[in-house]
Amino acid sequence: MKVLLVRGNPRKTGVCERLADIFVDGLIAGGADVFDFDTTTAKISHCKGCLTCNFGEVGRCVIGDDMLEACDYLSSADALICVSPVYFYAMSSQMKMFFDRCFPFVRGYSYNADLQRNENSLSFKKIGKKFLTISVASGRLSSSFSSMSHTYKTIAQALGFDYCADIKRGESVYFSGLGDDSVRVGKVLSAFRKAGETFAKTGNIESELVDQMEMELAPNDEIFSKRAKVFWELSKHQKVGERETADLKAELRKLAKKMQNSIAKNYPEKTFSIKYSFIDMRESFFVSIDSQKYKIEKNVEQSSADVEIRLTSTLFYDIIANLRDISSAIKSKKLTYVGDSYLFSLFADSIK
Repeated sequence: MKVLLVRGNPRKTGVCERLADIFVDGLIAGGADVFDFDTTTAKISHCKGCLTCNFGEVGRCVIGDDMLEACDYLSSADALICVSPVYFYAMSSQMKMFFDRCFPFVRGYSYNADLQRNENSLSFKKIGKKFLTISVASGRLSSSFSSMSHTYKTIAQALGFDYCADIKRGESVYFSGLGDDSVRVGKVLSAFRKAGETFAKTGNIESELVDQMEMELAPNDEIFSKRAKVFWELSKHQKVGERETADLKAELRKLAKKMQNSIAKNYPEKTFSIKYSFIDMRESFFVSIDSQKYKIEKNVEQSSADVEIRLTSTLFYDIIANLRDISSAIKSKKLTYVGDSYLFSLFADSIK
């Protein structure tokens, strides 16, 4: 299956990014060919409404930016997947701009006598594409998604898409340090990976799996309100990052202990050093390990380490929880490393 996945989330440390990453891992595991298109980092201009794309045999936008490649891929793709936060009860402006620039695919109108209505004449190389959307909101109100869902449904009808699933993920505050270690959150994240793999293999997602992805995390509105209030208070006082740092150090300690056993067995006289750079937090940890002890220091100025591993904190947590695998993270360049390959393999093995 050939899939265009479009990201419309400006914030790269939030739930949208994490769910998209996990879903893409599932797609790749299921054998899909994925073009991962980020509207917030790509060079995209607003539609000018000039109608130049209506000239000639095949519509093509006169603006020579990154949308040309995305549209070329979309034309022959089997499926389109859109991931966007809910911003004031609608898709993000970046996602809206993506759809505005899809106008070259519309080539006027035709009358469908069977349905007794006008329809768009379309210039896709492959028609009847599968369409799937993932929308993320912080609250629990079902009405938060109403406008967005209606817009997506209208777009699907206008472009002849087979709308397979409208996935609505609320309660995003539970995916922070407040509840990231909960069993229910873990089930939701696992469901997103499984859904990606299932969609790649079958072109659909069963309703039971959608229900699991949309599972409510709070037992009722009152408890959700209390926990959400704590989240916003911590954010206001910038203490969420402090919690994340503490959690990271705890996980790094667990890894260091596992790696220490292998070092003691194979290199009893050698000391290794690892630098973990968490690019979303702009922080790093320097870990030195030998057969007898290990030491973890935060933001230490070191000239070099035997290996430096660069990734986001959310990716690190997902790898630790076996929600994402290291090989796919390297392939997608979400995780990079330089230095000693043996030490990196030791890191990878300690996670299993």
